[in-house]
Amino acid sequence: MPYNPERKKIIDIGVFIYFFNEEEISCLSKEEIDLSDLPKNPSPLFNYAQYLHILDIGAIEKATDAWMKNNFGFGLQNPHHPDDYSIKRMKKSLAQLPLPIQQGTKIINEEYPSIRAKNAMIDSLCKMFMRSALNLKYLILSPYDPDKDMPRSRIFIDNEPGLANLRKLKVRFYANLIDQHERRENLYDLLKLLPNVCNGLVQLDVNRIMVPNCVIAEILTGLIKSQPELTYCRFYKVYGDMNKLIGALPVHKLTSLVLDDLILSGLSLSSLSRSTRLEYLVFRKCRSLSIELIQPILKAPIKLKYLYLSDLPNDVLKAIIIKSSEALEQVSIKFRSEDISEGLETLVNHCQNITHLSLSAYNGPVDILSVISIISLLKHITHLKLSFANINIGDELENGFSKLQLEKLQYLELINFDIIHLKGYLSKCCSPLSTIIMDVIEESNLQIFLDFSRERNTLKWVGFDYIHPEKYLKVCQRINESADCHFQIFHAKQVRIREKYF
Repeated sequence: MPYNPERKKIIDIGVFIYFFNEEEISCLSKEEIDLSDLPKNPSPLFNYAQYLHILDIGAIEKATDAWMKNNFGFGLQNPHHPDDYSIKRMKKSLAQLPLPIQQGTKIINEEYPSIRAKNAMIDSLCKMFMRSALNLKYLILSPYDPDKDMPRSRIFIDNEPGLANLRKLKVRFYANLIDQHERRENLYDLLKLLPNVCNGLVQLDVNRIMVPNCVIAEILTGLIKSQPELTYCRFYKVYGDMNKLIGALPVHKLTSLVLDDLILSGLSLSSLSRSTRLEYLVFRKCRSLSIELIQPILKAPIKLKYLYLSDLPNDVLKAIIIKSSEALEQVSIKFRSEDISEGLETLVNHCQNITHLSLSAYNGPVDILSVISIISLLKHITHLKLSFANINIGDELENGFSKLQLEKLQYLELINFDIIHLKGYLSKCCSPLSTIIMDVIEESNLQIFLDFSRERNTLKWVGFDYIHPEKYLKVCQRINESADCHFQIFHAKQVRIREKYF
């Protein structure tokens, strides 16, 4: 039950109501919900709920709201006072639905708040999912309404198989409200009860949450301690005392740790000194991060293979890079512009086995020729992304790019670069490039790629970022026709390797 807010696509819950049992139908009847005005559609050939792998509670709320607006004419916009048209539509018969749903369903009371009708539908859906979703592996607790709690916790605990087979959990609520315990009573009840039915989590994402007191800290700590197989943990915008949470992590199992957009003053990472399997480490926008704070990680007997480091002090960056040494394979770093050359030299001196490198910078212009010169020393790179908002561009840049001799490079992404700067590189390129992504690609630039494709015969995908949506398909079609099947043009998001860590 995923919901993508960018694409505005919502699953139609109408395919699920055919599989409500008597208890779930009764839940709707008690709230006087009349489903009689639904269009007559063929019954689904199978129960879609059995095949759900991901369940997003916020998506259920969103989908239910949209479905009730479409079918009964009301939703969140006017939750307590449905209009006359809505009431009229809800008074029609149930003849178009299967007999089990017709039985026991009453006509809605004109004065009954529609918000309760919607909540009854959400409860019935969740009950049905808990008994039907045999393949449920990933639960997202993320409300559509920021001022609303989730459904009652017992719905998720008392129905089998429920959450027994859960492997991934994301708790994503609004930090400015989560500190008011009474507004999230059902959420915390579920987190307290979850260890009784699920002990097999391997991934946990604690996201936008306030830890304002010891009670809430104990609830989250208890959840973490009850998951001995936890290998991946992410803390994003978690405010308050995190020491108990970090201390509860199963450090001998943990392979991936993401600390994202946090204030780390007062935090102790001492338990991480016992880590033995940690390979994947993310420090992004972590305020108050210091050499002293990361000492347990530097002393731990671990081999870091993946790093994502952003907005960190230079000494911390260098220390973590040195710790990674020859084990490091993939790295994404956002440097201060004045530190980028020194940081890259540290990479070259200690991490010669890097295959994936992503670089960006802030706080001033970047000496791009120096960057290219240093990167060229990393001979195993297959994937390279450079994204600089401000670079020192001179007449020699086109020739400078030609010095980027990476014999294994397959993927190249250049953001905020002019395509003319790529021309010099492609003219002398010895790499088996199959994917190139730029900000803007015009039809007049096509010859640059055609020449390279005919010379090397490796180019398959070309992506670009900025284009008016209405022109996108026409431009792609026109350029693809001109490319004469040597390669294909797509929007960058279709060919980009995303640096996601959950």
